[in-house]
Amino acid sequence: MQQLPPFPPDLLVQLGGYEAREETSGRSGAAVFRLYAPNRRPLVAKLSAAPKAADLLAEAARLKWLTGVGILAPHVIHLAEAHGYVWLVVERLPGEDAARSRDPPAVKTYELAKALRAIHAIDANTCPFDETLTVKLARAAERAKSNDVNADDFDDENRGKTAAELFGEMERLRPTTEDIVVAHGDACLPNMMLDRGRFSGFVDCGRLGRSDRYQDLALACRSIATNLGSERVGAFLRAYGITSIDEGRNRFYRLLDEFF
Repeated sequence: MQQLPPFPPDLLVQLGGYEAREETSGRSGAAVFRLYAPNRRPLVAKLSAAPKAADLLAEAARLKWLTGVGILAPHVIHLAEAHGYVWLVVERLPGEDAARSRDPPAVKTYELAKALRAIHAIDANTCPFDETLTVKLARAAERAKSNDVNADDFDDENRGKTAAELFGEMERLRPTTEDIVVAHGDACLPNMMLDRGRFSGFVDCGRLGRSDRYQDLALACRSIATNLGSERVGAFLRAYGITSIDEGRNRFYRLLDEFF
């Protein structure tokens, strides 16, 4: 378990007395700790040093906006910089993430579909965060150039390929249009919380922004197939409101995700 650096002075009053337990699941670039204290609400602390600290600042801004428009997500408790770290402290949502919860697969697929319908129904023109293709592809190219892409973490279907090979395939598959919605950006089961079978909020919202709806649909389908079985994907799509998936867009956005 990592040792927490000293709390920033302005956090001591709020977090004094909390016990920190490291959360080791997930793929966040930040260190994540659950904070517990008797008779006090549970919290989550994320901390990261430069250059990844900018990701926490981006997530904090997105969480504040998302909760402001009525979508369930953690409320930001505190954002601080100290000892070379950025700290983001948020409330811990009730329940467990949908990958680990004991809810039936049918419940998980339906609740994810319903939650994505809700976020995609927001007027995208009101969202201040640009995650459209031009922006994301430029970011992906920069990550590839700086060797910040972990080929060991590629999906099984991409194992053995280089980032350059994937980028070339992605360029060939690039959609000519985008169906812009407010997208979560990493819409997988571990990033959706369920409390007694009901959606209790999105977490890990650092990629949220204006994007093609397939940014979410492609990753949601992949997550459902991986965690629940490929036979559940059709039920998810029907609950979302479509009967089939555009395989080219699906493949493109799964490739794009390999760069983040």
